[in-house]
Amino acid sequence: MAKRKLKGVADATRASLSQVEVVESEGRELYAHVRAYIASARETVYAVANSAESGPGYTRSNLRTMRQFYLMFPICHAVSGKLTWTHYRTLITIENEAARQYYFEEAIKSKWSVRDLPPPEPKKNSAPRKTSKGGRR
Repeated sequence: MAKRKLKGVADATRASLSQVEVVESEGRELYAHVRAYIASARETVYAVANSAESGPGYTRSNLRTMRQFYLMFPICHAVSGKLTWTHYRTLITIENEAARQYYFEEAIKSKWSVRDLPPPEPKKNSAPRKTSKGGRR
């Protein structure tokens, strides 16, 4: 009789633990969504504040690109004045570091235009945008 009660308690404990694991998993997912929302809101606030102080050009996407540029080229001496901002915007979309370095050096050496670079790689987590009735964005 005591074994049955202990088995019942053990089974109930296992069931409770699995429910706790589900709740923890959902909590982590919710936390990730909240962090992403806060980051997005922070980008918007910075964009609005910088546009008000410095003029247009500090949109959320531009700030994100500027940050990505800084992360890819943290040493300012590694940046070449022979390439334009559009070159760099294209280069920072290349995730493979060796490939990005090759195109960086080749663009300088061969004086490539932006059109000579490979097209920007699509973002991994971005879904295709919906188009309007006319098929244009």
